[in-house]
Amino acid sequence: STNTEQDTISPGGMTWRGMMQHKIISPASGADYATDSGELNAIVKARVEAALPGLFVGSAESTGVTVSSFQYNRYCNLEEGLTKLLKSKGYKLSLAYDQTQKAVVVSAVPIADYSEDIEFSSDAQMNYIMDAQSDGINHLICLGKGELRDRTVYHLYVNRNNEIVTTQYYTGINEVAEVYDYPGAELSDLIQSGTERLREEMSINKFEIRMNTEEDIAIGDIVGGRDYLSGIKMRSPITGKIIRWEQGFQTIEYKIEDDVTTE
Repeated sequence: STNTEQDTISPGGMTWRGMMQHKIISPASGADYATDSGELNAIVKARVEAALPGLFVGSAESTGVTVSSFQYNRYCNLEEGLTKLLKSKGYKLSLAYDQTQKAVVVSAVPIADYSEDIEFSSDAQMNYIMDAQSDGINHLICLGKGELRDRTVYHLYVNRNNEIVTTQYYTGINEVAEVYDYPGAELSDLIQSGTERLREEMSINKFEIRMNTEEDIAIGDIVGGRDYLSGIKMRSPITGKIIRWEQGFQTIEYKIEDDVTTE
C-alpha cells in the first residue's frame, strides 16, 4: 500500500499462521473424518509440507510423544487442526523462519504454563478488557433431515462447568434456548455442527490483554492474571499476539482463548 502524500510504503499480508488457516484438512475419500496416528513432529511435518510445499518444513526431531487415531473436526483448517491435536498432549505449534533453509520451520514444543509463576495485573503495566457473559444459550435444539414429525431432533445442553452435554442442567427461568436449523443433516453431522454452534453461543468469559513485558510468551503458552476491579483471577492459553512499536516503545497485545478458567 503506497501513499504519495505521506511518501510511505506499507507492506502487509498474511502471517505464517494465517497461511495455515487457509489450508483445509479434508477427510479421505469415503471417510467421515480425517485422522492421524504417530509421533507429533512426524505428523506436523507431513501435514505442513503437503499443504505448503517449499515454504514450510517440519522438524525432524522426535518429541517421543505419539497419538493414536486422532480425529480432526470435519474440514477444519490446518492451524486449528494441528493446534487441537498437539494441545491434547500438552504441546503447541512453534513457527520460526530459518534463513539458511529459507523456509518456515514448524515443530511441536511443550506448552509453558506461567499462570502459577507470574501474575499479570494493572500493577505490572497490564490492561484488561473483560466481558463476563452469563446469559448465553444453554439449550440448543438441533434440527436435521426429515419433515415434521419425522425430522431428526437432537438436544444439546450446557452444564454448570460449561461442558456441552445431553442432560439438561438449567431449567425454568435459567434456561436460555435456541433452535439450530440444519436441513438435510445426518445425525453425526448434526451433533458436530450443533456442538460447534453452541460453543459459539454459550456463556463465556472473554479477555483481551495489552501489556509491556520482557517475558517471551508464545502462542499456546498459558498465562494467569488478576483484575482488581472485579476481583476475578483467570488462567488461559494465548491464542494471538499483536506487537506494536509507537514512538520507540513496544507494546504487545495478547489474545486469550474464549471461555477462560476464572476464580
